[in-house]
Amino acid sequence: MRIIQIMPAEDWYFKHETTVWNVAAFGLTDEGETIGLIGAGSDGTLKTVPTRTGGVYLHRRQLTEDESQAADKKR
Repeated sequence: MRIIQIMPAEDWYFKHETTVWNVAAFGLTDEGETIGLIGAGSDGTLKTVPTRTGGVYLHRRQLTEDESQAADKKR
C-alpha cells in the first residue's frame, strides 16, 4: 500500500476505546482506500491510524465533551 494523495482533515478524529486521536490528514492509497493520518511520530512524520483495531472516525461535533477534552490535550 502506498499513499498517492493527502488531503487536510480539519476537525476529524479517530476513536479507539477510550483513546481519541486528532486526524491531521486523510490519505488516498494506490488501492483506492482512504485512511486517516495522525501526527504520532516523534520525528514529525504522519502515521496511519490503527484501523484494524476496530476504532471509528468521528467529526468534532460527534465527540462527547470528555472525548473532545482528551483529544485536545494531545495536540
